[in-house]
Amino acid sequence: MSRKLSVSKLGLLVVLTCLARMSGMPTDNSNAREISQYDRVKGGRSGQDNAAHLPPDYPNCLPPRKGATRRDPIYGRAIKRLTDSTKPGPGEPQSMTAEYATQNHFNADETAIFVTYSGHDAQGFNKSVVQILDAGSGDLLYDLPIAINNEPMWDCSDPNVLYFHAGNALRKMVLGPEGTSTNSLIHTFVEYTSISSTGESDISPDGKKIIFVGRVRTREKRARERDRDVFVYTLPDRANPEGKKGPVLDIAGSALDKAQITNHFVVLGFNDFRCMGARTSLYDHKMNLLWEMGRYSGHGDAGMDSERNEVYYTSSADAPVDDRNYQHCVNSILKFDLAHGSVTCLETGDPAFDWSLANHIAAPDQPSPWVYVSTHAPCDPDPGRTDPSCQWKPYTNEILRIRSDGSGKIERLAHHHSRPHGRDSYAWQPRVSVNRNGTKVLFNSNYGLHHKRTSCHCKVSEEYTDVYLVIP
Repeated sequence: MSRKLSVSKLGLLVVLTCLARMSGMPTDNSNAREISQYDRVKGGRSGQDNAAHLPPDYPNCLPPRKGATRRDPIYGRAIKRLTDSTKPGPGEPQSMTAEYATQNHFNADETAIFVTYSGHDAQGFNKSVVQILDAGSGDLLYDLPIAINNEPMWDCSDPNVLYFHAGNALRKMVLGPEGTSTNSLIHTFVEYTSISSTGESDISPDGKKIIFVGRVRTREKRARERDRDVFVYTLPDRANPEGKKGPVLDIAGSALDKAQITNHFVVLGFNDFRCMGARTSLYDHKMNLLWEMGRYSGHGDAGMDSERNEVYYTSSADAPVDDRNYQHCVNSILKFDLAHGSVTCLETGDPAFDWSLANHIAAPDQPSPWVYVSTHAPCDPDPGRTDPSCQWKPYTNEILRIRSDGSGKIERLAHHHSRPHGRDSYAWQPRVSVNRNGTKVLFNSNYGLHHKRTSCHCKVSEEYTDVYLVIP
């Protein structure tokens, strides 16, 4: 029997729709339900081909609501939106991000993640802090008294402990009940004015060591800090209650770009090493040079492959054409086996990566057969544009993963829908990151909402972005 919608009910629906639009929530029906567990793990076309795929209704599609999950219409993976920054104002975020690809944002039992909150407090003052969110719902658990520049790192075994630095001190934070936290001093490095891990590091996979750069103040008229030493610090434990600073590498006069640590090795990337140009170099934990890996420092991450080899992944995007480690791996991801000194070219088939697409790389810390890559176009890609750098190419604006064994297998997980806007040159970049075993993937996206304000009925800041979860 057919049923007619009464005028009063129709009016109520119109009112509810308007209220939803005024609140900044997308009103499309594609985000109306939480998908089943079966749908979450059922891949669509994730291992399918290497053609260019334009997302359906790319100029107009809207993101799911916070906490809702939808499947990528091309690749079939489950994507959950964890944050909502579409209502900027006092006490509300203007941007929420999982800061960088090489960091592990998940705590030890994967019940929580840390993200960067940028916005205003209830009084309207600028606020940029680290927040702890529920990893399933995205709900706020802790508003921490630190910023992302303090470089928080989760403890590998205790889900309520993380480490951070402040000035020249390393500190430990313990999360308590009802949003409370306490922190205590581990060690003050009095020989430096400050310490850093370059923003691209994490605690070693065994949870025992952190790589630091010690900085000192220069004696110039405009006093500023410069990098002086790189060293490995062993965290205190029962056998070593005081902790231990290892031997130092003097890098005075160098431009350090990155420092990453595995259980046995340190990877350093320099934009300029003692006036001898860019390079990526491998050291042991005593800072002895083992291997010059290449004459450039690009995006990359250290991790572990399925054979438990400690490895480092990077792209050949900016490599010199005459570099011996890159000549056979043009337009590819490279895997360096750190212990054995070998290089494997992780090709993507035909066509290969087009490095007019920028990239970020994330590697699991635990044994995994995959390395994860996000790509982003330098301009808003459009199949109809004549500028080659703006046309829609294979792998454009995607989250994907590549087999680390050199077989050439690639799985395309999702389109991230993030698009450049205005003066923002960084926040919109997806910067894929993974948990320790590679089973959960985070990325950032502005979903192009700056270009869709009429359809989404939302007000977003210049550097707006939100955090999304993919379950491979």
